[in-house]
Parts: sequence; C-alpha cells; structure tokens
Amino acid sequence: MFGALGIASGIAGFFSILSKLILWAATIAVGVYVYRDANKRNMNSTLWLIIICVSWVVGAVVYLIVRDDDSAVECPNCQTVVKGNNAFCPKCGTEVKR
Repeated sequence: MFGALGIASGIAGFFSILSKLILWAATIAVGVYVYRDANKRNMNSTLWLIIICVSWVVGAVVYLIVRDDDSAVECPNCQTVVKGNNAFCPKCGTEVKR
C-alpha cells in the first residue's frame, strides 16, 4: 500500500517539476519574441521585457494590442510617417514605395 503511494507521489512530483519547466520556458520564449519584435519596431524593448517577466500572459496580450504598426514608412519628400497601406503621403501627396 505504501509502495503505490510512493510511486504516485513521485509521478506527481515529476509532473509538477515538468509543468514548472514548461511555464518557465514559455515565459522565456515570449520574452525573447517581445524583446526582438519591440526592438524591430523601435519601441522600448527593455521595458516590454520587464513587463513580460512580471506578468507574461497579461503583458503579451497588452503588447500585441498596443504595439506599433510595422507597415509604416517614411515619406521620401517630407519625412512624414505614412502608416497603413497608403500609396501616397497624406501631407504632400508623394508616392510612397513599400
């Protein structure tokens, strides 16, 4: 009887450690993704990494909602940032190459 409880306790301990390792690996993976993506979008990547380390689920959702649009380009004529799929600059009317 005690042998079966010992095995069950060992299996439960193994899965407890395994689940913590998976959660830790997921946190690291999300942190690396957010850091690289924020850096690519010229956002404060260190701040976003700290937010992910504190609360990675909430932080990741907030990041995905508020992150800058990466399709924005600068107008070659007036240096206005043109967001979205606009083919022309809204300020000067110059064609923007994507």
